[in-house]
Amino acid sequence: MATAFPSHGTTNWDTPLKAYIGARTPVNVAEDYGTSSAQVLAAAAAAKAAGRGLYFAPGAYAITGDLVVDWDDACLVGPDGTAAVLNFTSGGLVIDGSSTWRFRTTLSNLTINRAGTAGPAWDLKGGGASKGATRGHFSNIRVESSTGDALKVDGSYTHTFVGCYLRGASAKGLNVVADPIAGTVFGNALTFVGGEIQGNAKAVELTSSQCVTFVGTAIEGNTQGVELIDNARNTMFLNCYIEANGAGVNDYDLKVGTTTSCTGLVVKGGFWNDASIGKGRSINLIRAIGVEIDEVQFAGFGTNSPVSVNEASGGAVLGEAGRNCATNGSAAVVNLNGATQFNRSTLGQNPSAPILKHLKASATLDFPSIAVQSSANLTMTVTGAAVGDDCFVTLNGTPAAGLDYIAWVSATDTVTVRAMNVSSAAVDAAAATFRVHVWN
Repeated sequence: MATAFPSHGTTNWDTPLKAYIGARTPVNVAEDYGTSSAQVLAAAAAAKAAGRGLYFAPGAYAITGDLVVDWDDACLVGPDGTAAVLNFTSGGLVIDGSSTWRFRTTLSNLTINRAGTAGPAWDLKGGGASKGATRGHFSNIRVESSTGDALKVDGSYTHTFVGCYLRGASAKGLNVVADPIAGTVFGNALTFVGGEIQGNAKAVELTSSQCVTFVGTAIEGNTQGVELIDNARNTMFLNCYIEANGAGVNDYDLKVGTTTSCTGLVVKGGFWNDASIGKGRSINLIRAIGVEIDEVQFAGFGTNSPVSVNEASGGAVLGEAGRNCATNGSAAVVNLNGATQFNRSTLGQNPSAPILKHLKASATLDFPSIAVQSSANLTMTVTGAAVGDDCFVTLNGTPAAGLDYIAWVSATDTVTVRAMNVSSAAVDAAAATFRVHVWN
């Protein structure tokens, strides 16, 4: 029962404050109930009824089925470290917002082990529009799942994970998906600080996610790395340690845009190391808009470029990569694989980006007599030229007095050369050989 605090005009705060703290003291699961599955679930029911949390003393707790946390301000804590071990033979820990909002769940200093039938060991569950687990803070949580994902987020929001370890040996370490009830409700505003995602069949899969950030997180030793699919938006890796992910056909640490375009990818700082896996690349860009990759140290890729652009049919890769990046191999940081839209700003060629193409062609042009302060146009073919490319024209020989020349790509494979008479008399120049250069 909530305790009323004294008014501001009184000074006797001691008694009601103690009563309030006592009412919020977590249920001591082992001491008050026990460590069997029925006892743990009974302790959770008592904590829910009283609006309290659960304290798991050091030891192992055997749980069959789901341990469901579906009350606000729930706090599940263990002792320092991860000596409190929740052993699930089926089911897992579920922060359940399937029926209404569930606010401010706190988990700290727990180990979650899961075996048995497939399913996530830890589930942050949504329930459609205006429902879902939200505003959670989770620290020092170790998840080991032999079957099913270590952590699944389905339509859940605004959570912070500090120093957490995720391992789904036969599945995903982190799996973020759209809400199963209202598919337009996404998992979003998820921030991982430190921690490790290690030893998974796939490290991370983000589907219909938004604003997922990894800060100083280690992602290593996973059979597959991180994959962004189905419009994953605004994903950020800041100063992360990425090592030894992917082997054989799983040719990436980070794969972007497998099915539909992903927007807003930022990779800044950090160390990405192949570590003798033998991958052909580290970051594989397939459909991605708004990419920024800079200040990254890549190691161990040898003759392969660590960032590889592989535009899918009907897809696009837009953005910039390689700025202030380094690799200890012999290849360039970025392999464009013929892509023409990457490493360009919206205002033109990025000064630090490579020239994607240089075309040149020559033709004999015979301009007619050009009147004073007038001009004339002739065209020539330059295969591969596209409207918007940069263009420059030169004359093989001495130009006629009074004429200036400019050129531009006027249509696909076509360059127009304009002769302008800036003199005070008409000029009829002889035919001459003109050479044009086209860049992008």
